[in-house]
Amino acid sequence: MTFFTGKNDFASGNQVTHTLLNNITDNLRLSTSSIDSSFALDAGQLSLASNLSLAGNPTATTQTAGNDTTRVATTAFVRAEIPNMFTPSSVTASTKSVTLPNGLIVKFSKVSRSGALTTIDFSSESADFPNTALTAYVVGEDTDATAGTATAATIKTFSTSELIVATDAAVNNIYYLAIGR
Repeated sequence: MTFFTGKNDFASGNQVTHTLLNNITDNLRLSTSSIDSSFALDAGQLSLASNLSLAGNPTATTQTAGNDTTRVATTAFVRAEIPNMFTPSSVTASTKSVTLPNGLIVKFSKVSRSGALTTIDFSSESADFPNTALTAYVVGEDTDATAGTATAATIKTFSTSELIVATDAAVNNIYYLAIGR
């Protein structure tokens, strides 16, 4: 039996028969099935095995800005997107509020202490958090002490509409930072 070995077989006058083509395709199947067990052919498409690891310096196409799919993100894509994640979509000093593109709202201000419990009403400071209150931080300030000493301030209640802070009598001002959506 003659096997087709390349273009020279045509030049030497060998005929390509149906049996010869079957032998060629059988040999190709055997050869390609042992190339790499990391690959599997499925429904006409090439898919990678789940235990595949990338080595060397793999490359990929850089995705378009704002792409939020599960596609591979290149270093160039990530470097371009990181600043967009933290650039405020709105900053209003008069309302003491910053809104980030991801929907987070950061409220901040200094208020005067109004007794053992001071209520900070977000609607009078800027506006309520429309959906949820996530976290808040407070610091009390004693302006009568040298260089405005920080003193204890404790959050008693935090909601979408208000922040209630407990302080001791030495506190004159309360600085707060509240985060929500």
